[in-house]
Amino acid sequence: MDVFGSTALILGIFISGRKSKSFPYGLYKVENLVAVAAIVPVPLIFGTYEMKVGEKFSSPSLVADGRQFRADVLTELVVFAALAGQWFGLPLDRVAAAAIALLIVKAGWEILVSGMRVLLDASIDPATMRKIEDAIEANPEVSVVEEVTGRNSGRYLFVEAKVAFRVTDLARAHQASQRIERDIREAVPNVDRVLIHYEPRPRTHLRYAVALADLAGKVSSHFGESPYFAIVDFSLEEEKVEGEMILANPYKDEEKGKGLKVASFLLSHKPDIVVAGESLEGKGPGYALAEAGVETVKTEAGTLRGVVEGMGTGSGGS
Repeated sequence: MDVFGSTALILGIFISGRKSKSFPYGLYKVENLVAVAAIVPVPLIFGTYEMKVGEKFSSPSLVADGRQFRADVLTELVVFAALAGQWFGLPLDRVAAAAIALLIVKAGWEILVSGMRVLLDASIDPATMRKIEDAIEANPEVSVVEEVTGRNSGRYLFVEAKVAFRVTDLARAHQASQRIERDIREAVPNVDRVLIHYEPRPRTHLRYAVALADLAGKVSSHFGESPYFAIVDFSLEEEKVEGEMILANPYKDEEKGKGLKVASFLLSHKPDIVVAGESLEGKGPGYALAEAGVETVKTEAGTLRGVVEGMGTGSGGS
């Protein structure tokens, strides 16, 4: 950009010295036009573009260089303003010098703070951290995201997370952690390393998902075609229901694969036990739920109240 600007200025000086019949007063002002066009708009546009690219790809060097270009443009505008003031008899040179000094200090301070945050292992920005947490929580094996930390190194990110899994099998927990790592890399660019600390969580509560045939609380005999599901939170310590809500089944009218779709839908609400009037053992939805560490229960209870009365026993009123 500096080479471009200098070349344009030299070309402008050369052209301004030429004479033409069409321009009897000469082309002297071409030098001014080239100066304004080369020194102000082009670096400003380029610097803004460079900062956007740097922010998109988390490149501190591009962001710093873009800020430097924009600072150059601002200081040059101040110089132009001082020269214009001098033309009209206003002594603005000292004021302009002070303004330029402040602009340089401001630009330098921003670059320094940005660089020092990385050198001092400052945390990743809140928006990026939220994306990482959402990617972790979306996995059905995750019971609770206890802690997520991360740091920058240049454009690259290093992430650590402490997660409580609902599954106790180490092989399945390892598979889940690998899937979480993949999801984080897909959600956030330039992630170099992900470290997941996982451990089983002692159960103090159980969340039940009960298949319902109607809003009156009748238990459905068909898992995939159940129009509603009751989500019930049960405290094992106090042995009582602490919360309840009804969800409409968005896949009950699907022609194919409704069972697996319903299982995936329920997993997003993180149940511990799924209760229905039919057995899911040996069926696709049953395998999908079991893979996520969710127990499935066939109940003989005809109503949601009957299921609730059997909660805490691990049978869901069967």
